[in-house]
Amino acid sequence: MKKQVLFFFVFAFAGISIGYAKMQGIEKLPPGKWWQMPDVVRTLKITNKEKTLLEQMFLESRKTMIGIKSEMKIHELDMETLMESEPFNETAVKNKYSVILNTGIKLFEKQFDFLVEVRKLLGKNRFMQLKDHFHEKHRHKRGHPRHGKNRHPSW
Repeated sequence: MKKQVLFFFVFAFAGISIGYAKMQGIEKLPPGKWWQMPDVVRTLKITNKEKTLLEQMFLESRKTMIGIKSEMKIHELDMETLMESEPFNETAVKNKYSVILNTGIKLFEKQFDFLVEVRKLLGKNRFMQLKDHFHEKHRHKRGHPRHGKNRHPSW
């Protein structure tokens, strides 16, 4: 039974992850506090006031996401309990699965909200420069040459 529960979780969360990764393919920010990197600050001409705003937005976003991730862990534990219980309650398992999916959506919505706030703060030109900067960096790490000016294959 434990192997079946483990398989279920691996399968279910792999599906959730793939689905949300595709949803997030619309726009994605570089990881971490990129506004503290000297080359990014210089390229985008980020002011001290903007750094402070980015720090505040990042902190609030992270706090919310930590809460949502905690909520997700609780639902996962509940799902594990439901999957191992007898008599097996299929309706409860399916309902809990829906709750897990909705909690995942909340997490990605919060990430997207941060992206929108960054876009509003930077404006179109600097936002595009930010994307270009990290696409270039990523391409060089992977050894892929850039194909065409202003090309954003995943955005």
